[in-house]
Amino acid sequence: MYLVGGGYLTGEPLKFPLPWTLAEKTGLRIFSVNYRKADNDSTNAFPAALHDVLSAWSHLLSVGFQSTNIFVAGDSAGGGLAVTFTLYQCLCDQPLPAGLILYSPWLDLTRSNPAISDNHRRDQLTSDLLETGARMYTQNFSLGKSDVAMLDAYRYNDLKYLLSTRSFTKLGPRHPILSPALISTRSPLIPLLMPTRFFISYGSVERFAGEIQTFTELLKTGTVEVITDVEEGGWHNSTADAIGGKQAAVQRAMQKVTEFIGVDADASPA
Repeated sequence: MYLVGGGYLTGEPLKFPLPWTLAEKTGLRIFSVNYRKADNDSTNAFPAALHDVLSAWSHLLSVGFQSTNIFVAGDSAGGGLAVTFTLYQCLCDQPLPAGLILYSPWLDLTRSNPAISDNHRRDQLTSDLLETGARMYTQNFSLGKSDVAMLDAYRYNDLKYLLSTRSFTKLGPRHPILSPALISTRSPLIPLLMPTRFFISYGSVERFAGEIQTFTELLKTGTVEVITDVEEGGWHNSTADAIGGKQAAVQRAMQKVTEFIGVDADASPA
């Protein structure tokens, strides 16, 4: 199941080369989800995209696929949405996918990691895109000062409180399923991800590099299996798109993906 990127504002899953490359190289069927993108209509803001992914997931299960045989892939905002979906499944005690395949995932909607500013001259991501994407995507919730104390209070108690409307309204973009890179190392959320595995590919000079590194360390702290692929000097999605990226980096990352999934590279589709 593939979730396209585009800052939660744009993105056509069949127009981006990644799902086609995944199908070609792994021989697996790719189910691309054209989830709703945020715009001036608040009904298309969060949680609309999550609802669409949940519907797609339910459809796959209804036609006979097993959760343990489904990998969820996503790039950029689609990668962040894949993590949001998986954390939501955890909180609801629902089955998790076999693994997540993430390319340059957006994991902190507050844009507070130092790499956001440090790498702004070396990456293709614009500040306007990130600001607009975060604002439009979370327009149904407060963008003011977050009640972090409330999050601390529920860190060890009723995690399902994090599914309440009040928790989203109070925490806004800091909510842990919206910005998983901000989850505390003491949080019991991360260990809930143990049944699934993560493959994360990104560029070392992209603006999301810092938050991806933070999230990767969180996974390791929670003893969640994670494999990383870092393109030195690479920018956002430079390992996902052979047109806008680096051909060798794209091929290397795809080889690692096939190994992660457990299929032969250049397999013939069934």
